[in-house]
Amino acid sequence: MADFEYVDVNGRQIRVRPRETAQEIDEYGNFHRQPNRFTEAFGEGKNPVEKDRYILFWAKGCNWSNRAAIARELLGLEDAVKVEIVDWTDREENLGWEFVNSPDHINPETGAQFLSELYYNADEEYTGRTTVPAFVDYKTKKGAVGK
Repeated sequence: MADFEYVDVNGRQIRVRPRETAQEIDEYGNFHRQPNRFTEAFGEGKNPVEKDRYILFWAKGCNWSNRAAIARELLGLEDAVKVEIVDWTDREENLGWEFVNSPDHINPETGAQFLSELYYNADEEYTGRTTVPAFVDYKTKKGAVGK
């Protein structure tokens, strides 16, 4: 079992986000993006195709996120898949993506303040960074499909 560092934010224990330099930069200084963690497909079973079940979290400054948001629109999924833009906040600790556009920074569908809470709901032993875009099943409050 991994040992994680946590910070109290408004009564929530939020895991500090690992740094890219610790896991994704090799001895030559080259960046190697971490592999996707949540890659299950949609359909029968684990990720059923349903309206009012999924939300796409993305960040304007992330190329991977922009592609997912564009694909959502090109596929005509605006009515089926909710969307929320996430961003960084000025915190001493690196806590990852926060729901800065939601009231009190709490996403109303999931009750989470940080995207990391949803990653760790799906896999409490996850050791990578929480990244966007993230496609979340807000009925189970768990990450569903990664980039």
